[in-house]
Amino acid sequence: MEPTDADGYFGKVLRGSPSGIRLAHAQALTTYFLFLELRYKVEIHRMTGRVIECPIDEMNRPRGSKDAALRIPPTEPEIKTLFTGWGGELAIC
Repeated sequence: MEPTDADGYFGKVLRGSPSGIRLAHAQALTTYFLFLELRYKVEIHRMTGRVIECPIDEMNRPRGSKDAALRIPPTEPEIKTLFTGWGGELAIC
């Protein structure tokens, strides 16, 4: 599991879910990967050659508040709307 997988999961699968659900899922993943890092990091590296790392990076890791927000990547239409509007505003600056 890579950070892009976590972005896809929280950005697509859980995008419309209440923030409490996203927070609970993020905390569960963080706790699971912390456990793996603490207990099995060396064995996993020895077996696979990969270093285990939580897919929810430090910038996106919730701090335990119900109001914590994950960075959810914008959809393609949202990006297009942003740059179209921005381009229009730059023309009249």
